[in-house]
Amino acid sequence: MDHLEVTPARLQTAATEIRHAAKAIDELVAQLEQDAVGLRAQWTGEAHDAFDTAQARFTELMASRTELVGTISAALQNLAVGYSTLDLEAARALGATA
Repeated sequence: MDHLEVTPARLQTAATEIRHAAKAIDELVAQLEQDAVGLRAQWTGEAHDAFDTAQARFTELMASRTELVGTISAALQNLAVGYSTLDLEAARALGATA
């Protein structure tokens, strides 16, 4: 890669793509958790407890992932707005109209 070109449109696109990918992952995780309910019902004792512990940790990690992805997407979106605003202000300062 010779250079990196950052534009508001690319930042906005990246934010949107991240949100869509996160939604797809969330849907898969929900399906996985639904499927896991059947497994949980098959186990008793230590296996049941171990599953509950692992499932709780998995749920916690997925919630953290969801929060992180939301933060990243929002940051990209805010960056796109800020970039556009600064670009417009710079153009106006240089005498551009519109």
